[in-house]
Amino acid sequence: MLLLLMAGCTVTRQIHITYTPGDSSPLATIKPSKFSLVVQDDCPADEKGQLAHINKVIFVVDGSVELLLADALNQELKKAGHQVVENNGASADAMVKVSLKRMRIADRQRGGIQIVTTVLIQADVTVARIGQENSASRFEVKEINEKTYTLFGLAPQEGMINKTFHDFVRNMILDPRFIEPLR
Repeated sequence: MLLLLMAGCTVTRQIHITYTPGDSSPLATIKPSKFSLVVQDDCPADEKGQLAHINKVIFVVDGSVELLLADALNQELKKAGHQVVENNGASADAMVKVSLKRMRIADRQRGGIQIVTTVLIQADVTVARIGQENSASRFEVKEINEKTYTLFGLAPQEGMINKTFHDFVRNMILDPRFIEPLR
């Protein structure tokens, strides 16, 4: 890969995102419900599926961002004793809508051989009980993670995106604005 980069070729690096639910959450304190879950990738067109273009490397997500985020939320809801139903929501008790606005990696050089990598994930979230949409909770979730490494060290992008993704999902479901409309 180093020879390709030195030759001026652009390479694509797939970032594999995995998610494992955290310890118990306040979702477990809510009576078991059926959730309609809608996740949309509303990132700018030039960012959809592409995390970054750093030097001659294009970082892309391995898989659909919408499906990865929906799967992570599904895991958290199931772990807390809830069920996710089809998107039409006909049999749903509650609704969660996530509109992903940004999912980016950025590198910047600092002081010669130090590189600072920043990962940003940002979304608008709506949570409501079906039939009580006027009391829906709408809020923004943003997770930022930074790490400094040396120019000759291993780039931390994959580990950082996975950590940031995990923290993003956990912080979303732990946010009181996510829980309160479901009580």
